[in-house]
Amino acid sequence: MMKNYFNLNKLLADNKLILASGSPRRVQLLKEAGIKFKQIIPGIDENGENWEQPYQTASDLAQKKAAAITQNAPLNSIVL
Repeated sequence: MMKNYFNLNKLLADNKLILASGSPRRVQLLKEAGIKFKQIIPGIDENGENWEQPYQTASDLAQKKAAAITQNAPLNSIVL
Protein backbone atom coordinates (compact mmCIF):
# COMPACT_ATOMS: atom_id res chain seq x y z
CA MET A 1 0.00 0.00 0.00
CA MET A 2 1.39 3.39 -1.01
CA LYS A 3 1.31 6.01 1.72
CA ASN A 4 0.47 9.61 0.97
CA TYR A 5 3.21 11.82 2.41
CA PHE A 6 2.15 14.94 0.49
CA ASN A 7 1.69 17.12 3.57
CA LEU A 8 4.93 15.91 5.13
CA ASN A 9 6.88 16.47 1.93
CA LYS A 10 5.40 19.95 1.64
CA LEU A 11 6.40 20.71 5.23
CA LEU A 12 9.92 19.36 4.72
CA ALA A 13 10.42 21.35 1.52
CA ASP A 14 11.16 24.45 3.59
CA ASN A 15 12.36 22.79 6.79
CA LYS A 16 15.00 20.24 7.72
CA LEU A 17 14.11 17.18 9.74
CA ILE A 18 16.52 16.27 12.52
CA LEU A 19 16.20 12.88 14.18
CA ALA A 20 17.28 13.34 17.80
CA SER A 21 17.71 9.64 18.43
CA GLY A 22 20.25 6.88 18.15
CA SER A 23 17.54 4.36 17.32
CA PRO A 24 18.45 2.21 14.31
CA ARG A 25 14.77 1.36 13.87
CA ARG A 26 13.73 5.02 13.59
CA VAL A 27 16.48 5.58 11.03
CA GLN A 28 15.26 2.57 9.06
CA LEU A 29 11.64 3.73 9.12
CA LEU A 30 12.50 7.22 7.87
CA LYS A 31 14.73 5.84 5.12
CA GLU A 32 12.08 3.36 4.02
CA ALA A 33 9.56 6.20 3.83
CA GLY A 34 11.97 8.15 1.62
CA ILE A 35 12.19 11.02 4.08
CA LYS A 36 15.41 13.04 4.08
CA PHE A 37 16.74 13.76 7.54
CA LYS A 38 19.86 14.36 9.56
CA GLN A 39 20.51 12.19 12.59
CA ILE A 40 22.03 13.81 15.64
CA ILE A 41 22.40 11.62 18.69
CA PRO A 42 22.00 13.68 21.86
CA GLY A 43 24.21 12.93 24.83
CA ILE A 44 21.32 12.07 27.12
CA ASP A 45 22.03 9.25 29.58
CA GLU A 46 19.06 6.89 29.76
CA ASN A 47 20.56 4.74 32.50
CA GLY A 48 19.19 5.27 35.97
CA GLU A 49 15.84 6.52 34.71
CA ASN A 50 12.75 5.52 36.67
CA TRP A 51 11.15 3.01 34.30
CA GLU A 52 8.33 2.19 36.74
CA GLN A 53 6.23 4.66 34.74
CA PRO A 54 7.45 3.87 31.20
CA TYR A 55 5.10 6.26 29.38
CA GLN A 56 6.18 9.24 31.50
CA THR A 57 9.85 8.24 31.35
CA ALA A 58 9.74 7.93 27.54
CA SER A 59 8.03 11.31 27.28
CA ASP A 60 10.57 12.95 29.61
CA LEU A 61 13.51 11.48 27.67
CA ALA A 62 12.04 12.61 24.34
CA GLN A 63 11.70 16.16 25.65
CA LYS A 64 15.26 16.15 26.99
CA LYS A 65 16.64 14.84 23.68
CA ALA A 66 14.71 17.37 21.61
CA ALA A 67 15.78 20.23 23.90
CA ALA A 68 19.44 19.18 23.68
CA ILE A 69 19.35 19.23 19.87
CA THR A 70 17.06 22.23 19.38
CA GLN A 71 19.40 24.70 21.08
CA ASN A 72 21.96 24.27 18.25
CA ALA A 73 19.61 23.49 15.35
CA PRO A 74 18.89 25.92 12.51
CA LEU A 75 15.64 27.88 12.86
CA ASN A 76 14.01 26.02 9.99
CA SER A 77 14.47 22.63 11.68
CA ILE A 78 11.91 20.12 12.83
CA VAL A 79 13.35 18.03 15.65
CA LEU A 80 11.87 14.57 15.96
